[in-house]
Amino acid sequence: GETVHSFGGSLPKLVAALQGLVQSSVISQAIDLFANLALITSFLGVTMSLFDYVAELTRARDDVAGRAKTWLITFVPPLLCALYYPDGFFQVLGFAAIPLVVMIIFLPIAMALKQRAQDLGGYQVSGGIVALLLAGIAGVLIVFAQLMVALG
Repeated sequence: GETVHSFGGSLPKLVAALQGLVQSSVISQAIDLFANLALITSFLGVTMSLFDYVAELTRARDDVAGRAKTWLITFVPPLLCALYYPDGFFQVLGFAAIPLVVMIIFLPIAMALKQRAQDLGGYQVSGGIVALLLAGIAGVLIVFAQLMVALG
């Protein structure tokens, strides 16, 4: 537990440690391949989604010029950030928790309150307003904790 925590989220350090534990070169190569494939598939999924989103947002045409513009908007800003502010990724990743809390905790609470106010009947999760209140408090605590970590 403590050893894994000491890697500080660094995948290369974790992979190197796992490879050091096994004496077999085949297993070592399999670990390296798995880690690289995980990164590649994650990168491809995110960039394909972002590329399509940028193309839709900018109403880019589906021709060479439109795709080139979309490609530049999609890839150049992250590249510049990675080159000139390499530690920024982890800080920005931490702030990603806030919109996720809104989407995963606060939005369902609002939808449940709205539906219960309409009194349409149907299935209702037990716990009532107390469960919704506890979920809301948990969401506020997560946002507060993230802001405290980000701001020092």
